[in-house]
Amino acid sequence: MLTIRAEQLAAMSRAKLEDFVVRLAQSLADSFPERFGLAEAPEVTTFARRAMTIALEHGITTERSVADFARLRVSFGEAFEWTPVADRALALLRDPTLPGPIKVAAIQDCLLSSTGGRLPTPIPEEQG
Repeated sequence: MLTIRAEQLAAMSRAKLEDFVVRLAQSLADSFPERFGLAEAPEVTTFARRAMTIALEHGITTERSVADFARLRVSFGEAFEWTPVADRALALLRDPTLPGPIKVAAIQDCLLSSTGGRLPTPIPEEQG
């Protein structure tokens, strides 16, 4: 499994990073077609790149954990704003003592426990 470390980011080839972003974008588009449409859409690639960057900044470095983190951002909002426990989830994200995979699992548990295991149904801005 590829592990991306912040200090290695500069040393990694651009092609490997772009390959991961493309695969992540494809996975997100497949999992959330109502949000992103086609994987080739610039929105999903931009979202995937932004999620990867934020994950790396917070010590989330394995491909799997970055992908899980990106899915949580799709489901609960980019700052987890679609849940009443956003502050608690963000505190977990910022906790430097938690390893990446445990951090993502703790955030997921925090978010899902607040909704009884259900994903929120965001209201599109034009309707809200």
